[in-house]
Amino acid sequence: MTKLLKFIYAMIIFLSLFIVVIKANAYRECNSDGDCPNYNCRVKEVGMCYFTKCYCIRL
Repeated sequence: MTKLLKFIYAMIIFLSLFIVVIKANAYRECNSDGDCPNYNCRVKEVGMCYFTKCYCIRL
């Protein structure tokens, strides 16, 4: 019984990490390209505003 509870608690913690990661990658609202940070983008990509959301565009 205790092994089952430990397993359930471990699964809850493990799955909650995915929820945090998914929310961290949510799109940012913008009005111009200057509102989009580049530090969230990969190398050779730049943050650009497209339909009021920031996207990383490859150069």
